[in-house]
Amino acid sequence: MSKQRVWISGEGGNLAMNIHQLLLQSTKLQPAKSTWRFTDQVAQHHNRLEVDILGQKLEAAIEQSEADIVVHSAAVVNTDKCQADPTRAIEVNLLGTQYILNICRQLKKKLVYFSTTATYDPDPACQRPYTEASRQRPPTLYGITKYAGELLVTGQSEVPWIVVRPCFIYGDPPLDFSSQLCRVAVHSALKQLRPNLAGTIPRVTLDPAALKDYMRVEDFAAAVIKLLEGEFWGEILNISAQQARPMREYFTMLENELEFPIHMLWVPEADYMGDHLVSSTRLRGLAGWQPRMSVPEGISLLAHRTLQYVENLPQEVLYK
Repeated sequence: MSKQRVWISGEGGNLAMNIHQLLLQSTKLQPAKSTWRFTDQVAQHHNRLEVDILGQKLEAAIEQSEADIVVHSAAVVNTDKCQADPTRAIEVNLLGTQYILNICRQLKKKLVYFSTTATYDPDPACQRPYTEASRQRPPTLYGITKYAGELLVTGQSEVPWIVVRPCFIYGDPPLDFSSQLCRVAVHSALKQLRPNLAGTIPRVTLDPAALKDYMRVEDFAAAVIKLLEGEFWGEILNISAQQARPMREYFTMLENELEFPIHMLWVPEADYMGDHLVSSTRLRGLAGWQPRMSVPEGISLLAHRTLQYVENLPQEVLYK
């Protein structure tokens, strides 16, 4: 049996790059041919050569890739970015999803859509942990655009689909500058080792006492591969590590692993989610997936790779 080809929007990003690496190891899947890239801004010093997600070249790129499956990862994922540029957020997250869905319909491709657990109702009265059946009532533009994308994908029957709702995901520099864990790690390492490059202290828009469920990007990518290999079409599934702890503990572990003080500004009043606990029981039962990395192991890896990244930065780079 020939391997199915998988094309990923946002292929230069943190999630997509990790999925790509696992596709190379799969016995059932392989990366599609691709010379097209889209990523949103990840850091000031990154070169962005990408075609817009609404650009005319996208349909040709997917067709030429000979893909069987399109994984739609590209998005404006930061809540603050969405609020600062709502037009861009709507164009990319909503209209971009509609455009990719139309292309999949025309070219007869299957579609995997990356949503978010930020679509769930943050009301403290809403039962935790969230399951796939929990009430969805996103209070932010980011959550609204991703929820609207879900409705577009699941509200049609011509394109086979899977919708995944990942919880907090983090990786390492230079691919991950979206997660607050990674941003604090990089800034603190710069402050300690290359203070002339440190830039502005990062704001952490979370309540330090609130429970959050962070997951390594490698574990998220493995879950996506499991779903693709198992062909769980028509499923909506949470992906979470189920290892929640107070936000403050993640940063305490990070500081201990770096072995020098971390620098950040807590902004707890901006944390609209409160305790954000998400169940991935359904995914685990269907696909047999389990996260491989514990929280301490993941934070240790982040610290190690952050130090490597900072030590190898050229002098002219300015991280903000």
